[in-house]
Amino acid sequence: MQFSPDGHWWWNGREWRPAAEAHRRRSHVGWLIGLSVVVALVGIGLCGPVVLLAGSHASSPTGYATSVTRAVSNCSPQPCADAGGFKVHVDSVEWNYVPPALFQPEPGNQFARITVRFQNSAPTEKHADPFQFVLKDQQGVKHAAAVADDGWSGVNLSPGGRFGPRSIDFQVTKGTEAGTLVWTPDFQDHEIPLS
Repeated sequence: MQFSPDGHWWWNGREWRPAAEAHRRRSHVGWLIGLSVVVALVGIGLCGPVVLLAGSHASSPTGYATSVTRAVSNCSPQPCADAGGFKVHVDSVEWNYVPPALFQPEPGNQFARITVRFQNSAPTEKHADPFQFVLKDQQGVKHAAAVADDGWSGVNLSPGGRFGPRSIDFQVTKGTEAGTLVWTPDFQDHEIPLS
């Protein structure tokens, strides 16, 4: 929505309307989005892992409510995560991975390489992608996937399909030796502690 500089009016595509009207509309949209997310989470919770709502229901700068959800799964063997039958297993962790000379981390950083494999036991097709992962370090900083020498593209797995092992690289602070791999293949963060 586009508001006037004084914040008293909003443009609906045809005319300027009072800002209060836009805030009422935004409130209804927020409720509908929130209700849709809750219904989806309940559906996922009934068919797969237990869903825990964590964090506060705080207001974002856009006026929409935000919350954090995490899934607790009983996947084995650990370390792994289960998103309703779609599983990722961690095969190995190399905290100070040294890539070929062409790829170097920024000063004060190192590469961490995590090797994963996927298994789809869900009844529907699932998407496996390196960018579904972030690495949360000991200080709570989440690092996005980086390319240290070889990358791979996302794939779709049919029911019963397997994929991997594949490596995912992250650029982390030098000296990092532990963290949590956070996998988000759906609307939830699936946390996999690594040491």
